[in-house]
Amino acid sequence: MRFQLKKIIISSILLFCFISTNSSVFASNQGTASVNQAVQKVAVIIDTPGYYDSYFIEDVTNAFGIVNQTYNNFDIELFPLYNYSFEYTPYPNYTINYYYDNTTSNETIQTNLTDLSSILLETGNYEMVFLMGYGLRGVHKDFVNVSQYPDTDFIFYDLSNELPYHSGPPSPDNRLVVSFDETHLGYIAGTLATATISPFPQRVAMIGSYEGDLRSTRLIAAFQGAILRERTDIDIKIAYLDDGFWGLNWRNKDKAKELAGKLEDEGYGLIFAALQNNNTLGVLEGVGTNTFVITVDSNRTLLNKPNLAQSVVKNNTKVILSLFETYNRSGFEHEAVTFQLGDNVFYPSNFDNNGVVNKTMAEIYTDIVDSSIQIPTDIRYALNTPGFQIISTIVGFFFLPFFVRKKKKGE
Repeated sequence: MRFQLKKIIISSILLFCFISTNSSVFASNQGTASVNQAVQKVAVIIDTPGYYDSYFIEDVTNAFGIVNQTYNNFDIELFPLYNYSFEYTPYPNYTINYYYDNTTSNETIQTNLTDLSSILLETGNYEMVFLMGYGLRGVHKDFVNVSQYPDTDFIFYDLSNELPYHSGPPSPDNRLVVSFDETHLGYIAGTLATATISPFPQRVAMIGSYEGDLRSTRLIAAFQGAILRERTDIDIKIAYLDDGFWGLNWRNKDKAKELAGKLEDEGYGLIFAALQNNNTLGVLEGVGTNTFVITVDSNRTLLNKPNLAQSVVKNNTKVILSLFETYNRSGFEHEAVTFQLGDNVFYPSNFDNNGVVNKTMAEIYTDIVDSSIQIPTDIRYALNTPGFQIISTIVGFFFLPFFVRKKKKGE
């Protein structure tokens, strides 16, 4: 009897040791994926800090660190881009250059994005390529043409509801486009501004990259709509760093700094920066102590005026984890997905008076998610906003022949 008991105990210990070292039986700290499941090599290309705030990049990097630890069937390799430069030549022969670091290599690799594409795609070493960045959506056509690489899955992240370049069918099976509803970001920012800033400035300015930029338009329209919903007695001005994509100022930090200082001198007590990272930093540096600045995706404070800079930011860690949880469970999903307020991925940063902020966020949730209010997606031009003059000129141009004919008849 004792001999049998001893055998049972020894067998139990051996079984326990086997279970504790086998992730296919119990989940380990590396995740729940089976050891028999093929390892997916994932290349993560992170856009330059010129476009994204450092907090945003750290949030995305943190997310992939968690993915790497959670799922033992994903092998993540990061390629942060930097030193963005734009060589202006007539379309379509313009040149855009990036350089990158391979963070898993012992030495820093410095080369351009075209060479990076040959490493990531043409060698076939990666089953998935994750491109984080609005700037990577389509200007690098040779790099992101997913139709040329049908055996590789592509995830385009944070594209502001724009589709990346591709040739072939409308929705390739190897492409997933992940966006955030920018109108929700802008509306949250505008509603929080009216709820927390007191006394509210009589003059409000909004700055976009260039007229026609879809991201700027959505953000400004929603911010403007939220402001006008509460305050109809204020002076609103909409300004742009440049008047077109092919200009040079829409990515010019010094231009943003100069414009912000000028707006403050003109008495604008609140500036909404619907801009990329470097331009947003220019706005923050350009104002003094008399102007509030509200941004999106830029979790920063002003050194000499920490109470004057607020932002609405995204929970990238939560979103990326949910994407890979779905991928791990049911495989790659293509087409497009847009995260909105109802997904609980937007949150205010640096706003004072948490009681008011929490109450306002609950009201915004009720308005958008429960009541489905219509958030403006296009800018409302008033007498005091740039663009009204353009519209008036166009209308006058078309009606001029009518008035001329009418005058001749009267003669």
